[in-house]
Amino acid sequence: MLNNETDEERRAKYEKILATCEERGMEFAKNFISRNKGGGTEVVLVRNWLSEKLKAASDLEEKRLIESVELAKRNVIAAESSADAAKLAVDEAAKANLLASQALNHADKANELATISNGLASEANSQSAWARSESKTANKIAICAAIIALVSVITQFYTN
Repeated sequence: MLNNETDEERRAKYEKILATCEERGMEFAKNFISRNKGGGTEVVLVRNWLSEKLKAASDLEEKRLIESVELAKRNVIAAESSADAAKLAVDEAAKANLLASQALNHADKANELATISNGLASEANSQSAWARSESKTANKIAICAAIIALVSVITQFYTN
């Protein structure tokens, strides 16, 4: 640094160095420090700038890591909830399957009862037809008996 520099000139020079560091990045700052091993205000300034950038990058990385951990925790919770929901769905499906099986058994029994009922109805129809036939026969016999009785009465009337 020249002794005849004003504070304003030094400030402008430092601002220019920092602007260059901002523009060219951390690799430029590392190279600047390496080239100026003698030290001086500029090197200290660049070293401080680099330290701040590294700390900011570290803080940002730490923040990202924390966010990643939080996201992982939320994902684990969501996965556990999904697993619980899947288990519940499997349990409900098993219950539904059991109910469907029971319904099929009841339907089979109802079908058997309907078959028996149809058989009984058919037998009842047959018995009813037989009874009608017997009734017709009985009516014919009654008519014949009535005719015979009438003939007998008439015969007795004419014979007496």
